[in-house]
Amino acid sequence: MSTPISAAAAGTTAAPAAPKASLNNTPVKDASLLSEAGGRTYLSVPYFTSFYGIAYKWDDKTKKLTVDGKAVSEAYGKPVVLKGILRAPLRALIEAYGGSRAEIGFDAASKTTNAVILPDNVVRLTASEAKIGERWASPIDAPNNLVYGVSNGKLIFVEYSVDGKVETAKKLSELPVISVPIPAVVNHTEIDWKPNGHAGNSAAHTDVRLVFVSRAEQDKIPAAPAAKTLVALGDSIAFGYNLQTDSRILAPNSFPFIAGNTIKYQTVNLGVSGMTSEGLLTNLAADSIRRSLAQADTITLTIGSNDIMGLARSLGLLSASNLSPVFTQEDQTKFDAASDQLKINLGKIIDTLKTVAPKSRIVVFNLYDPVPSLYTDLFKMADPLILKQNTVVTKVAKDKKVQVFDAYSVINGKQRELMIRQDVHPNAKGHEALGKALADVLSKPWQP
Repeated sequence: MSTPISAAAAGTTAAPAAPKASLNNTPVKDASLLSEAGGRTYLSVPYFTSFYGIAYKWDDKTKKLTVDGKAVSEAYGKPVVLKGILRAPLRALIEAYGGSRAEIGFDAASKTTNAVILPDNVVRLTASEAKIGERWASPIDAPNNLVYGVSNGKLIFVEYSVDGKVETAKKLSELPVISVPIPAVVNHTEIDWKPNGHAGNSAAHTDVRLVFVSRAEQDKIPAAPAAKTLVALGDSIAFGYNLQTDSRILAPNSFPFIAGNTIKYQTVNLGVSGMTSEGLLTNLAADSIRRSLAQADTITLTIGSNDIMGLARSLGLLSASNLSPVFTQEDQTKFDAASDQLKINLGKIIDTLKTVAPKSRIVVFNLYDPVPSLYTDLFKMADPLILKQNTVVTKVAKDKKVQVFDAYSVINGKQRELMIRQDVHPNAKGHEALGKALADVLSKPWQP
């Protein structure tokens, strides 16, 4: 049988190759589900939503698409029905559903668009390391959190740490339930016994990786170019709570990202809604968190609001429905105890940061007052408590030789403009004000 003459050799134009894609390192094997338009890879919407176990809604009249209740942007092209299949740009689908816990990349060698969406609350902890990639994990689940390795939109591994020495790795079926798909087959395991620990975790432990790609592919993973990094630790203020329609989503317009973008730092936001100083001390024991901090040039710390204002809310003293609270001596005693404990915890947190990241610049936020002064009685109760606590923050920072960022002054007198109405959190303008003020502070040298 003779070999067919190629279209190119025959003087005709060859049909463009069908696009290729993978989701969470699982190839989309049915080429009919993929198409290309305007330089974008389009994917079957039913396939995408079925893969991630979510629902979609398509309004044929308005031509609007939502996945998991979130609007799909048309910035990369409009959804289309092609050969009877509803399709949308893969990037738009990934961004709509995945948000800050997603990454997309393109492998030029295989001409494949790779996309990964990780479980809720997972964030990028580190820049890419050679043969490793980026490390992603959930600060909420620390210290017993799984770490996900990602490179160029591809899921490379799942990692966990075990106290002491282990000889064998768990099977995928023995890991905690993971809320998004991962490859069904582990290519190889890496068991790394660290009798003396490593940077960020000095305790003897074993790092275990279940790797989904070959060693040859791992060898090609590059390290990211050197860049300065800002790591934000703290509570819902750093997280950007209530800036997004879905309050579970890390807000890209929260102050750490605004500050980092302004001064050209890579930003890692480890803020956790509801975090207290006690909870942060627990989180700082996590190997994944410590690795991230060890790479930081600057660490910001917003902690204490839930210790103090959380107590006020629990006592019914900080409420839009109670603008004239009665503050008793018993209440004062509780606040004094909370303040004393926060002082102790803040000192321990700073000591830990200095141990994990001895060369990092540490910037501690004081507390702002969320109550506008027009609420006279409520303001008269809240402001002295916050100012008293800020005296404690300043004293601890001075003793530990770290910098204080005056969040109180940024917000004070502008609560109606910078705070979410009937909420203790900054609005978008508030985060912009905090971010720009922080960028100004970080752009200037500081010595203790």
